[in-house]
Amino acid sequence: MSLFAMIEGAPRRTEGLPSRVIMEIVNKGAVCMLDEEGLLRSLLAGSAKEWPDHFARFFQEVRPHVAVTFAEEHGISRMKLVQAYESMKAATDLRSHAFEQALRGEFVFTS
Repeated sequence: MSLFAMIEGAPRRTEGLPSRVIMEIVNKGAVCMLDEEGLLRSLLAGSAKEWPDHFARFFQEVRPHVAVTFAEEHGISRMKLVQAYESMKAATDLRSHAFEQALRGEFVFTS
């Protein structure tokens, strides 16, 4: 089963989706591996500077509701998550229309 299929059928809460699956997605194809603690620390800081490619995979390849729930379950506010997303966009010139659409109405995204 592909990682995408696992995410697609995941329940709204990440308890049914092991953190290791999220981290496999985040680290897919990476030379340097980011651990869960490092991802959470960077999300909490609202900065993708150290791990822009990993953040790009987190925001583009993890389903938006799973990314938001994962962050919230670890005490990271939506505002911090949006700051991290904006930092990823600035660092990589990439964006996730699905993530933006999921949060549209709550936050304003820069172009």
